[in-house]
Amino acid sequence: MIRGEFMSALTDARITTNWNEIDNFHKTPHKGIDFATKTGTKIIAQDSGQIQLTTDKFIGNAIRLKMKNGDTVVYGHVSEYKVYDGQIVNAGDLLGLTGGAVGSKNSGLTTGEHCHVSLWHEGVLVSPYDYLFHHQTITQSNNNSSPLIIPVILILLFVVFFKYRRIFLYITGILFLLGIIFIVS
Repeated sequence: MIRGEFMSALTDARITTNWNEIDNFHKTPHKGIDFATKTGTKIIAQDSGQIQLTTDKFIGNAIRLKMKNGDTVVYGHVSEYKVYDGQIVNAGDLLGLTGGAVGSKNSGLTTGEHCHVSLWHEGVLVSPYDYLFHHQTITQSNNNSSPLIIPVILILLFVVFFKYRRIFLYITGILFLLGIIFIVS
């Protein structure tokens, strides 16, 4: 199973502010990713770890998930907690619901409904992008990393066959070997 599937309700949402982005609202580099979500969108744990619930003036109600590797992912502008402080959770567990509506209780500084996600690695805020979108457990071969390779090879074979029939066998052998090398790597 791909672990990123646990986050699909959140990561399928439109990104309104990216990591390090400066915009009309964020006058300094933004240290997280903001997802436009309806209040009540599920926040699902992507990893196991221990919960810490917090509230601050910037991201309002927040869920901090300290993972076994020592990293901490933070979900801000939470409208409802579904976990308690100190709880141990597993990947796939429901942590809470998104919020961020202007004027709602403990929403923090916000211009609309969304969820803020940040990531702490070795005590430093880092981009959560790879964690959210490329954090996978690989259970199958990744031989489809370039979906255009097969059509390109077929077109080359077709052109070579009709233009250079005499050396077709040599080129076919070379392309076959390159294809095998590509699949193996």
